[in-house]
Formats: sequence, structure tokens, C-alpha cells
Amino acid sequence: MTSSLKLNLNFEFAADSEVYKASFQGDESKVEHLALSLPVEAVDPLVLTKAQLSISISTSGVLTIHPEGVSDEILRLLMDANALPTMPLSEAIRRTLNPELLAPDEDAVEDLAKLRQELETALQLTNEALANIHS
Repeated sequence: MTSSLKLNLNFEFAADSEVYKASFQGDESKVEHLALSLPVEAVDPLVLTKAQLSISISTSGVLTIHPEGVSDEILRLLMDANALPTMPLSEAIRRTLNPELLAPDEDAVEDLAKLRQELETALQLTNEALANIHS
């Protein structure tokens, strides 16, 4: 039997701290599965230009959320203000493997096996890239 956890994107402005908070929450609870605080200067230009967000990973293992469809000027402003949200890959995995989020069923075991395979593939690709640099 396959089960799934439906997550809803929650996006709100926290006036007391002058940041936007983006988080994924479960249908049945307000437990946040992943949350990021986004500075106003990072969000306002994106909203005003109707930009889309995408995620990338650097060669140092840092995930970055960045806008697509914005001008180079806005992108430079965001970069200069250090307003592009980042998270180390290990932290994203740590949050994903939170024991409170893992269901003790066969699906969790199967999903974790898939995650392990993806991570092993990523390590193999990294090792190949390192070997190519050193050869």
C-alpha cells in the first residue's frame, strides 16, 4: 500500500521581523517540514515582476533559491544584498530525515532506499568530477 504526505506551501509576512516566511506544512497539522525566512528585499522585486523561483546546487553543496525571469539589475541587487536564500545540502537532508516526519511503514523504507540511491549516484558523479580535474 502506498501512502503519501501532502504538503501545502505557506507564505506569510512576519511584520515583527520584516521577513517573509515560506514553509511547507502538512494537511493535518501546522508542523513545518521545511521553512525559510526570506528578506523583504528578496521577495518584493520577485513579486512585483511575477518572477518564478528555482533551486540550484553549487559545487560546494549549497542549495540556492533564485529567481528566473527578472532583470540582471534586480538579480545583482539581490546578490549584493545577500538576499538569495541558501541552505547546505546536508541541512536539507537532515531536515528531511527528521524522525517526526518519517512514517514507520514500508513506504518510508522504500523512499529512504531511493534517497540513498540518489545520494550514492551523486557521490559517484562527484568522485568522477574530482578524478577528471586531477587527471
